[in-house]
Amino acid sequence: MSNPGEVKLARLQEIRSVIRVLDGMDHKYDLPAENTSSEKVPNLTIEDMSEKAEIFEKLISQLLPSIKEQIFSLFTSLDINDLAKHPNPDVRSTLKILLKLDRDLQSILASTVSLVYKPLLPHEKHDHNMKDFKMFRCSELRRRIDGLLRSYINALFECCRDMLQFCAVSAIDSNVAFWDESWVPSRRIHVAIPHVIDRIDEIIKWHPQSDWAIIQEDWQWQVASCDQVLELLTESFTYEFDSAPNLANLTIDSIQDRDLIIENEKQLARDKASLERMLAVSTSTLTLLKLTRILIRKILKMIPKKPIFELDTELNSETIIQLRNVFDFLTSSLSDPLYKLRMIHCSDRATIVDKDSIHGLLKKLSTAFEPTLIRLAHHLIPSLYGVEHASAKTDFDAWSLDLNQLWDKAAAYSLHLISALEVEPDRERRQET
Repeated sequence: MSNPGEVKLARLQEIRSVIRVLDGMDHKYDLPAENTSSEKVPNLTIEDMSEKAEIFEKLISQLLPSIKEQIFSLFTSLDINDLAKHPNPDVRSTLKILLKLDRDLQSILASTVSLVYKPLLPHEKHDHNMKDFKMFRCSELRRRIDGLLRSYINALFECCRDMLQFCAVSAIDSNVAFWDESWVPSRRIHVAIPHVIDRIDEIIKWHPQSDWAIIQEDWQWQVASCDQVLELLTESFTYEFDSAPNLANLTIDSIQDRDLIIENEKQLARDKASLERMLAVSTSTLTLLKLTRILIRKILKMIPKKPIFELDTELNSETIIQLRNVFDFLTSSLSDPLYKLRMIHCSDRATIVDKDSIHGLLKKLSTAFEPTLIRLAHHLIPSLYGVEHASAKTDFDAWSLDLNQLWDKAAAYSLHLISALEVEPDRERRQET
């Protein structure tokens, strides 16, 4: 019959062996820093491309799905499905799974390095026909794999290590109070695993998308962001002004008290008028947000509808990046004044500093629309070949001119309103003190 002390010691050693494996896996799979000066090989061979294609296919169809399977198996072996009970992990199974994960993760790391850091790529202006091996796609693959390995996989292993530390202590001390705390790392594993699975699914889903589908997804996200901001700020800018207090039943003891009350009433009236004018500025600025949303929606309708094999040969990496980011300056210029206006409405006060800040932000915003149209004309329209290109250019020139004029009017009106806004110097001094 085994000695209970020996059984506990053996259990402790088993758990510690798994912890040591996890320690060795800590940040073991981090990708090296991106090397933007990688040598390009201008003359590609069929063998070169075939080798790269095999590596890419194995990464997407075998290695990443295998990681998912191993993660689910790891969850089972750790015995943390029921957070209400103390976990009793299958140590041998866990160790076996971790060793398989280690091999697969090293293969993912090696595959990514081969695809991204040893590119057989032409310049980003001349990689129209490279499909999966365009510079843009290789860079995006690196970003996604690096995020999966560096952030989510490492976080999961850290949670597993913490949970097993509890198990190691429990192997020699079954203190109930101690075990009451063990659910914390177990709960973190419950959160970490779906994050890992979601990131893997996103990479697998991203791979077959056409260049235009990727651009479309980014633009649709911009529209959704505009919708969310508009909903939030419309609610924030709906301001109900409190009426002045009823002073009829107040007992006024002196002329000084009467003067003070009258002055307070006047100040309340001035505050109300100031906030009403600030509300007008906010409402006018929301018009610019709506025009931005209209612009992006109209541009979304211009995305060509062709078979994917044609769509993937139209754009080079430089154009893809330009189109993905084409609205960034406009939307960032919008977010600053809108955020500032929301803060003012939340505090129910506007200072001279606030007024000057908003005026500067609106001035910058007023000039952000036309450059966006110019970039669209430069990068989008030339990408629409043939008959689509001719009709799209004519339509774009017409409606973009109208939209730009509406923008200029709305921006000028917002600037006029903020310039005319009066913030009393005496109130400003009181706020500063």
